[in-house]
Amino acid sequence: MSAHWNGEKELRFIRMLCEREDGRRGGTGLNDMKVRVGVRPSDRYEHLNELTMGFKLGRGVPVELFEAIRKGTLSAEDLEETIGKMLDGVEEIDSKRDYLLNQISELRSHLSRCLTRERRKGAYVSGTVGLGRLELRELRDAAPVVSLDYLHDDLRMRCREFVADRTEDIDSWLEAIREDLLYYSSTLDILKAKGSVGQIHPLLLHALEIGEFPLAETIQSWQEDKRPSRDIGRCEGESLIVYWHRGTMTGTFGLAEGIKFEKNSVTLRREVLAIPKSAKGKDLGRVLAIPSLEGKSVISEVWQSSGGYQTLWLDADPIPFDEKGSLIC
Repeated sequence: MSAHWNGEKELRFIRMLCEREDGRRGGTGLNDMKVRVGVRPSDRYEHLNELTMGFKLGRGVPVELFEAIRKGTLSAEDLEETIGKMLDGVEEIDSKRDYLLNQISELRSHLSRCLTRERRKGAYVSGTVGLGRLELRELRDAAPVVSLDYLHDDLRMRCREFVADRTEDIDSWLEAIREDLLYYSSTLDILKAKGSVGQIHPLLLHALEIGEFPLAETIQSWQEDKRPSRDIGRCEGESLIVYWHRGTMTGTFGLAEGIKFEKNSVTLRREVLAIPKSAKGKDLGRVLAIPSLEGKSVISEVWQSSGGYQTLWLDADPIPFDEKGSLIC
C-alpha cells in the first residue's frame, strides 16, 4: 500500500493510520487534544513535504509538530513509523504542559508590559509568545518563542522570532533594537504627516533619472518588494543595486569612472581624483565636477582611506514619496 499527498483520499488514509496507532496505545489523546493532521510542501526543500500534527496545548497556545517526508510514493510501513514518532512527540509535549504553559503565561505578561512602554514612546511594535511550529527532532529543546512585529529600516513591519527562557531574554532583545526602532517609528510618523510612505536618497533618484528609469513605477515596485536588495539595471557601466538603509531607499552604483556611491557615501580612486579635507561642507557635485549632482548633497566628512581609495560621507535630505511612487516635494 502507498500514499500520495495530493488529495482528500490520501489525507483520510493518514488520519486512519493515526487513529489506529492511537488506539494501539490505548489512549484518546488525539481526540482530547483535537489533533489535526495534514501534509504541506516543505518551505526549505522542494523534494520534501511535511507531515503535520496541529493541536492546542492550552488556551491560546497552538502547536504544530512537523516531520519531513519524501514527495511521491511512501510505503504504509514507513508512514506508520513516522506517525508513531510524531505521536510520541505529541505525548512528550503534553507531558511538559504545565511547565510550558506557566512559562508562556509569565513571558506573555512581561512582554505585554514591555510593549506598552515602548508604544508609549511612539514605537511601532507588537508581539506574542507561543510554541509555534516544532520539528520532531527539536522537541527536546522545545521552549517558548517570542514573535515580534516591529518597524525595520524599510519602514515596514517585519516579524522576528527568538527563543525566550526568561523574561530577561525579552528585555535584552528590546534593548538591542530600541534605538533603531524609535528612529524608524519617528521617521515614519514624520512621513505620514506629509502623506508619504517612504523616502529616497537624492543620489539614487539621480541615478534613476540618468538611467531613464520610469521614476514612479520603479519606486513603487521597489517599495512593494520585500527582498533586502535588488539589481535593477546598469548605471555608469555598473550594476545599480537598490536597498534600504536607515529608513531611506538608497543603493550602490557608479557615478563616474572610478567614483561609486554606496548607502550615503562616495568612494573614489585617488588616481582618478584626490579630494582634500577642506572639501568638508561643500557641494558634492561641484567638488566632483559633475554638474548634474549639484545641489543634491553636501560633503560631511572626508576620509583618507587606505589602498588608494578615499571616502566622502554625505549630508543629504531624502525625498518623500507616496504609495504610488510619486515624489512629494
